[in-house]
Amino acid sequence: MDDKFGHWNWLKLVRLGTLLAKKYTNALVQSATHADEFDALCVGVSPDTVNLWTERILNWEGDRSQPNPYFNPSSGPSELEIRHRLTLEEEKDDTSSTAVDPSDDFTETKYLLYGLDLEQRQYKLQSVLASATSGLLPTSIVELRTTFRRRLVKFHQLQTQYQPETIPLLARLPSTCQDPDSVHEIPLFLPSSLPPEALRKCSQQLISMEKELRIGQCRDSLVQLRTKLTAQARLLKHKFVHIRHQGLNTRSHGLLKRNSTKIEAIAARYSHGFATLEVLDSSNGSEWRSEFKELRKQDIRCFSEAELPSAPTQERAEVLRARVLLNGGAAPEGNRMVSWIWRGSLKGGSEYQGEEFRLEWSKAYARRSRWNEEVMLLAEEMRRILESLKWKSKNWLQKGDDQVISLLTTCPFQLEGLRAYAHRQAHVFSNLLNHFLGIWTGLELPRKHLSEPFHPADLSLDVMELDGDDI
Repeated sequence: MDDKFGHWNWLKLVRLGTLLAKKYTNALVQSATHADEFDALCVGVSPDTVNLWTERILNWEGDRSQPNPYFNPSSGPSELEIRHRLTLEEEKDDTSSTAVDPSDDFTETKYLLYGLDLEQRQYKLQSVLASATSGLLPTSIVELRTTFRRRLVKFHQLQTQYQPETIPLLARLPSTCQDPDSVHEIPLFLPSSLPPEALRKCSQQLISMEKELRIGQCRDSLVQLRTKLTAQARLLKHKFVHIRHQGLNTRSHGLLKRNSTKIEAIAARYSHGFATLEVLDSSNGSEWRSEFKELRKQDIRCFSEAELPSAPTQERAEVLRARVLLNGGAAPEGNRMVSWIWRGSLKGGSEYQGEEFRLEWSKAYARRSRWNEEVMLLAEEMRRILESLKWKSKNWLQKGDDQVISLLTTCPFQLEGLRAYAHRQAHVFSNLLNHFLGIWTGLELPRKHLSEPFHPADLSLDVMELDGDDI
């Protein structure tokens, strides 16, 4: 066993040259990558803000009782807050106006909210009908369709008042739309779903209101998506640790499936809201474009999760994701690239509005610092390894000195054997040092990152070469 462990430890020493070269090369690449990512996040942020955020990180690192710079609060008004604000603005307009009919039950805001609610009901009805088996529909689905039809009739009556440009569109609807079985296919003709010629005739105030509500819808969808993804991560981790190798029809699998269905629905709601914003405001300089992006499938992942390779089966994918979460992420924190859904935004390309961008900036700062430190530590470790090998070689030469070995024995044959063994060991460590230097010479070790000046060229390659006669 001692021979086995000794051989294993020797192999670890011999492989240090290649291992550290790979680590150092990777550290240089990662350092440059995360430096570029950090620089990209700094675009549009004033130097004073950068100094303030940096000071906050340094204060927290020195005193953990200070506010945590990596805390993730919510940012931006929610859909409910936007609804409340629009209602208050409309109430203020009604108070100052003398042309308001007090008999009106609906306002433009209430009309739009009614239409958005109807849109969600229609999406739910379409999903239920798509998953229903052919044949006789359950009573619950029939009741859901009947309720939706009654609400749709009321909405069309209001639509002629608030969107008169939709009257010709409603009149041109095919007769099949009058069929109760096709009620889920009837278009609602909200401002965002109007043809271009009809949209130009629509009230600009109505378009502006829907745009604000859609922004709130996208923002709330992202918050809900983050919540569901966090729950999904915990469920996957629990299943991987406690409920492995059980059948698919387990309660945990059903819970995961329901949560995944909700994630898909929320993602679809966001995508629809984003598409409507593209219609309502197609200008490239719009403020909402800095906060929202097109949601791709690979963007829908947990905060601590990197993109995973495709798996042959859903079960295998769950295992991979659970293993990722169990090990603290798909990759170490220093390698992780966060999905944009967890990031904040810059308002108009200038100062950040909210805390989420500051959070991502802080983590990018930490990742950049971590890889810069890794470069310094690896370079220093390589320097110390060379110094250690040089010392070991010289130490063996000293052990082979006649004055030292003469204290161990007086036999001339033993003296010759001890001297040869000591010189052989010195030669082994000298060759190992030169071998490491040959591997590391092309790495361009940065002097500025080392505690002491060091470069492979600073060491003589033949300082410990031995003649064959000495062995």
